[in-house]
Amino acid sequence: MGILSYLKGFRAVSIIGTGKESGKTTTCNYILSEAPEGLRLGVTSFGLGGVQTPLRIPRDSLVALAKNCEIANKLELLEETNAHTPWGSVIIGRAKETLQATIAGPLCLKDLKEVRDKLSSLGCDLIIVDGVLNKKSLSSHRACDCFILALGIDDFDQDLLWEEIQSQVEVLTIPVSASMPPSFDKHYALVQEKWIPFSMNEENLDLIRKAEEIFWPGAFTEKSLEFLEGWNSGLTVTVEEPWQIFLSVYNWRSLKQNGWVFKSCFQSPLVLVTLNAHSGSQFSLNPRECLDKVSQILSPLSVVDLKLNE
Repeated sequence: MGILSYLKGFRAVSIIGTGKESGKTTTCNYILSEAPEGLRLGVTSFGLGGVQTPLRIPRDSLVALAKNCEIANKLELLEETNAHTPWGSVIIGRAKETLQATIAGPLCLKDLKEVRDKLSSLGCDLIIVDGVLNKKSLSSHRACDCFILALGIDDFDQDLLWEEIQSQVEVLTIPVSASMPPSFDKHYALVQEKWIPFSMNEENLDLIRKAEEIFWPGAFTEKSLEFLEGWNSGLTVTVEEPWQIFLSVYNWRSLKQNGWVFKSCFQSPLVLVTLNAHSGSQFSLNPRECLDKVSQILSPLSVVDLKLNE
């Protein structure tokens, strides 16, 4: 089954990855190669795209890229945006021929949202965002309607490989909270169905202990746990979006075992995981065995090894 079949009903997809050479641009190229004639594509990159694997952009696709990119002069210029990059402002053009190139695009979610909206207004049926490194923020609902996770297996410590993979996906797919705080710039405790703001000092710990749920603004990190240290029973922590959780595998597992629950206010669905299990010379697992194992631990989520599908 092709990757496009997983994207039915979605308008914009981001490809995010676990690190360098995790297969993000390769995944983008598979989608672009599968697109039938008549499907109007929009393509951009979050920052400077992969250098080792250039994008293969079909003729007549709309491309959003910095105007100083090498292929900019091969586009029919349609619009200039307010997004700025070190490589110039971001323009949108139509590919007059099939192109193969590394492109640079917006650098922040605000600019990416503007570019996505403009591509949509220009009639794109599907907008593809090629991610960079491990920018999990591209899974934001502000950037896309859904996302694909490209797993670069060589990026993981092989002693913790399967646990790392499972934890990555668990964090990105936490459930959506049934209750929404009044704002996203303050700490809140949900007590008897009422959101009460609190500050980061010990006198508020009693309030938090009464809470059915707390909202944590911005990033939830190892430092955040220091404030909540000593919590013996489970706590429900809600963040604005899943990508804002930055915890080690050890702490993630420990908190879950102690009954902690994590939720988010918004999220984009993870529709597919692509596997790059043999990008480096040091990786020894058999690709087919690796695919079977990852598929098993992530079930019912679909996993595709693009190289095995060639």
